Amino acid sequence: MRTLNSLQHKNASMTQKNATSQKPALVLLPGVLNDKSLWQYQISNLSPHLDIIVPELYHESSVSLLAERVIQEIDSRSHDTFFLAGLSMGGYVACEVMRQAGHRVQKLMMLNTSLRADTPAHSAFRQKLIKQSYLKGFKGMTPRLLPSVISPYHLNNETITSCVLAMAETFTGEEFRNQQEATINRPDSRQSIEQYIKCPTLAVGGEDDEVTPIFLQAEMKRLIPSARLEILEQCGHLSPLEQPEKVNAFMHSWFLGE
Repeated sequence: MRTLNSLQHKNASMTQKNATSQKPALVLLPGVLNDKSLWQYQISNLSPHLDIIVPELYHESSVSLLAERVIQEIDSRSHDTFFLAGLSMGGYVACEVMRQAGHRVQKLMMLNTSLRADTPAHSAFRQKLIKQSYLKGFKGMTPRLLPSVISPYHLNNETITSCVLAMAETFTGEEFRNQQEATINRPDSRQSIEQYIKCPTLAVGGEDDEVTPIFLQAEMKRLIPSARLEILEQCGHLSPLEQPEKVNAFMHSWFLGE
């Protein structure tokens, strides 16, 4: 009986795996101190139609190595082609995925991110945070920092704020430093962009985003021949959480043609 049950379980697992592999893949790349909870509404909404993959972006301190890991994870799920979406640091990694495997990406979505290298001022600030994480210990995201990433319209929304704080608490100091180093050392992706981003691209920005202001997404539209631009009102840096219904609608239309 145990052998029969094991065989039945194995067959069921294989059937489920085959069903999953038949779905197109959507790779969602989160930002600094974000995990799959950033995409919780998109995962719930799109998983019936797409094989959702949310790689962990904190094991390496360079976007190049992080992109290699992303591609390895996609390969492990047996997808030759895939859809790709990245937010903030996830967008920087997405650019590197395009460099390494752009021919496999069917459509790209860049949310609350930039094609530019880090500015000297931002790099200095990140270095300060790295130093503090060594001297004082890593403390995640404190409530006083929430106004820098969330629109004023959502600062009293406990569902959003508690999610942001909870995500940050799951990261270690080493993981946080890896993300900051990768962000500091990212290349300027505006150079020769037409050579590696050739697929249809949707740039999404938040009207209240202080981290990556909307002129940076407008720049994407200018530089990427295939790009479209959407700007969300009452939205800061974390559009999948702040405007989930609108982001869901964008993704349905963009990736599923609905």
